[in-house]
Amino acid sequence: MPYALETDLSTDSSEWFSEDLTNIQLNKHANCINTHKGLLSQLVKDWNGRGKDIKSLRDLINCYYSNMRIICIPHMISVPTLIQQYQKLQIEIEIATQRTRQKRIEAELLMNDNELDLCI
Repeated sequence: MPYALETDLSTDSSEWFSEDLTNIQLNKHANCINTHKGLLSQLVKDWNGRGKDIKSLRDLINCYYSNMRIICIPHMISVPTLIQQYQKLQIEIEIATQRTRQKRIEAELLMNDNELDLCI
């Protein structure tokens, strides 16, 4: 149920405000899992061996995280723009926290104080 949030410092400025930045970046790197060497290809091979059909970078990421979002935090720009991007990041963190909490409740994995004390 983990939720991955990635901050990107090097994205082209035309993509800073795109609501679809995650898809843009994943599509740019879509072929990286098709290389015949390296860690990613080994992970794809491992997951394929477990019966999981990995066709894209997003498929591989979803083996480890329930979701992923990329937010651009550009450097050396105006303060208002920087504040706006950090506010977007804060909103994404809040959304991810709420979704993770709800999934834990649905899976009956959210512990209360008494249950947590028993584990410690």
